[in-house]
Amino acid sequence: MFSSYQNKKDDENFEEKKNKTALVVKIVLIFFGIIAVGLAAYYTYYTKILINKDVAPGVKKESKTKSDDFNSLFDKISDKNDSDSAGKTKYIENNCYIGDKVVESGKSIKLYSRKLVTPYENCENFAKERVCKDGYFLGNKEFKFTTCRPDVDCQLPDGSIIKNGEGIKLYSKNTVPFGQTCERYAMKRFCKDTVLSGDNNFIYKKCNISYDNSCEVSDGHILANNQGHVFYSKEQVKFGDSCSKYARRIMCSNASMQGGDLRVYKYWNCSETVPKDCAIDDIVIPHGKPQALYSKEYGDSEHDCGFYKEIRTCNNGVLDGQEEYHYSKCYDN
Repeated sequence: MFSSYQNKKDDENFEEKKNKTALVVKIVLIFFGIIAVGLAAYYTYYTKILINKDVAPGVKKESKTKSDDFNSLFDKISDKNDSDSAGKTKYIENNCYIGDKVVESGKSIKLYSRKLVTPYENCENFAKERVCKDGYFLGNKEFKFTTCRPDVDCQLPDGSIIKNGEGIKLYSKNTVPFGQTCERYAMKRFCKDTVLSGDNNFIYKKCNISYDNSCEVSDGHILANNQGHVFYSKEQVKFGDSCSKYARRIMCSNASMQGGDLRVYKYWNCSETVPKDCAIDDIVIPHGKPQALYSKEYGDSEHDCGFYKEIRTCNNGVLDGQEEYHYSKCYDN
């Protein structure tokens, strides 16, 4: 009897577990079903973005074959929404719409791959006829502009663009030899409706100094080709001596120094030693200045101070005249 009761209890437990397992399976299936629906919606939305991502605003792009092969797509360019809202253009099936233009199926229109061209270019080089067929333009989709015109900006031969109304400093040479300045070849030019003012020889935005055939000499100095300089064999001479005695003019010629040996004449400048002043008594007498000095500090009954005075001159730290005249002042009694 006990065994029969135990078997019945086990059957009830098994049935309860079975029901719980079935419930869990249903919940899992519902959860994955929701995820699958979400992924499908996302795939549809993202596919539309891929198809239309390269199309300009206001342009509708559809697949003629309705397949997933993007390479088989035609470019249908439509302005239907804008024209309908403005009440100006009535949409007709199979016509092609682009900007304010309407092209019937089977007819063509000249379109451009660029709206603006530089002053040196021609719009016709960027034009192509495209045929409308059943609401789609056939041909290269890059040709999608109805108009083309020259830009108002200015262009230099190197391709640089100068904005309309702006000015820029340009040079007639992009390289000048050392010893000259780029400013000598500079001019300010202004752009107005694709035309630059001033001399058309001034076309370079930059100018550099060329050191070709120049000569680098002492202390980092540089001489341009065919330029000369006076060099010295002494950097400083004593007062009274002359730097010109030690000078030699040497020329730079095609990167070589000619006219003297830079191992001897190696100094760029030469200077004379500053002469010394003279100090005596309680004063300093500058070099070259005459000064009244006295042999006595006081005059006497026989002579006043003028009798004991002598004019002496300082010469590079040495006073000429007699040494007994060494007082700077003298007082008469």
